[in-house]
Amino acid sequence: PRRMIGADIAGIEGIQSLIVRTEERRSQTSGRAHTAYVISISVGNLSYEIKRRYSAFRTLHAFICANLPMALKGAPFPPGKWLNRRSPLLVAARREGLQQFLDAISVEESAVQLPQVIDFLELRTLTGVEERPSISKLQLESELTISSG
Repeated sequence: PRRMIGADIAGIEGIQSLIVRTEERRSQTSGRAHTAYVISISVGNLSYEIKRRYSAFRTLHAFICANLPMALKGAPFPPGKWLNRRSPLLVAARREGLQQFLDAISVEESAVQLPQVIDFLELRTLTGVEERPSISKLQLESELTISSG
C-alpha cells in the first residue's frame, strides 16, 4: 500500500511516498559502500524516484525533532549501527523504520510544508520549481520592490 502525504504543496494534493527498494552504492569520492533507500514519489500520473542514505533521513529526523517534536510522536527512528551496517536484517529493519518516519511526517501538514522536507522529497520536481531561491536573491528582490515602489 502507498503512503499518502496529506498536505497541499503549492497546489499539489495526494502526494505518495513509499520506500520501494534498497541499493548498494559506492561513494565516488571515497569508494566506500553504503545502502541507498529508493523512494517512489508520485501524484496523479506523475512519478519519480529519489535515493537517500540513512544519514540523510537522520539529519531530517533531527531537524524535525528540534522544530516540530509533536510531528513524530509515536514514531521511533531506527538507530544507527557501526557494525554490520549492510546486513540484510538491519537494512530491512531500517527500511521499515524509515517508512514509518515518512508516514509520520506525511500526516502532519506542518512537517510536509517545511522546506527541508520539500527538499528531501524533491517535491519541487512536481511543481516545476527546480530550486528554492537563495536568501540573498530574496533580499535583492525585496530591495528592488521597495526602491521601485
